[in-house]
Amino acid sequence: MKGTKEIYESGKWAEYISVMSKFPNYSINNCILIASQCPHASYVCGYKKWNEFNRNVVKGESGIMIFAPIKGKVEVEEPKFDERNQPVFNDDGTQTTERVTREYKSFRPCYVFDLSQTEGDPLPSLTTRLEAGVEDYEKLKEVLISISPVPVSFEEVPGSANGFYSPTEMRIVAQPTEHQQEMVKALSERASLVHSGTVDPSQDNMLKITSDGRKLGLDQRIVNQMLPDESGTKVNQCVDNIMQIWRDGKADKLTQLVFCDISTPQSALSKKAAKQLDNPLLHGLEEAIPLDEPEPAFTIYEDIRQKLIAQGMPAEQIAFIHEANTEVRKKELFSKVRTGQVRVLLGSTAKMGAGTNVQDRLVALHDLDCPWRPGDVGRILRTFKIKKNVEVT
Repeated sequence: MKGTKEIYESGKWAEYISVMSKFPNYSINNCILIASQCPHASYVCGYKKWNEFNRNVVKGESGIMIFAPIKGKVEVEEPKFDERNQPVFNDDGTQTTERVTREYKSFRPCYVFDLSQTEGDPLPSLTTRLEAGVEDYEKLKEVLISISPVPVSFEEVPGSANGFYSPTEMRIVAQPTEHQQEMVKALSERASLVHSGTVDPSQDNMLKITSDGRKLGLDQRIVNQMLPDESGTKVNQCVDNIMQIWRDGKADKLTQLVFCDISTPQSALSKKAAKQLDNPLLHGLEEAIPLDEPEPAFTIYEDIRQKLIAQGMPAEQIAFIHEANTEVRKKELFSKVRTGQVRVLLGSTAKMGAGTNVQDRLVALHDLDCPWRPGDVGRILRTFKIKKNVEVT
């Protein structure tokens, strides 16, 4: 609020409006011409107009051609009429003519230049790009994203823009974070080394690089759990969507499925042994005898569960398909989903594919990543009897 107030009280607003009002308003046809010749154009005007802003066109720059309206006068010979609008005739019976001056309007080609083609004094701006650290930046960003009426994502934005709002897709897109840009650059450098043949395939290869790229595209903490939890990731957007649908379907106990093949829950060694043998006695011992387990690694599944609980969803309404490690437990879990006791079920393509009979109250399906095999892309539509009102994200 303080910064916004200073804009109006310091005179910056008046200066900004004064300068911006001097730029021409171009017709839609000229705007199309400008965009076709200079897609990144921002501020455009003629050569002399730029001089008024104490800026000069850089030597060697090519102008952007548009059509400018012109007015002119021309003398023409026309038939003469009297005050009653009757033709005036000569003695020989021909109509008398007279020379009159007429105005005309036409168009001529002219050339304009974009801001990027000029140099000199900077144009006034109401805001500036933050280059240094900002105190409590992550908290501030989370607040802004939480109050945004549309989803916010971080993607590579072409051109000089820092982001954009899409009214058709109803979303806000911002440039990726510095961490993400550095990690993408590292992936590119690894790929170059692999293609050059200087890396042993057992040490690094395109399959590993592609896998790391998929992890980074989902959440950078999968690659390094020490990195910050960015507010605009797919995971955080998915959590927001799940919570909204959960609230909307509370009365009918509507359910949702979340598919994620990356960063799945890892079973402890004791549980893996019990699962492989599928022995009720071992399962009983597993639950009765507490064993020291190592601190669990970061997983997207647990991250989603904790965030849903933090926003008010009861823990018992969230389940992982991986927790049902026997056929009996799986049937019990599916029954709870069908009756609405479990309203959000997370699982992978392999574990939540054919035979997952939970569609009774299903209202939404969320795909966090794309499966490796083309045959698995249509996994949802083939596996479940989808109604027309089911939301797929």
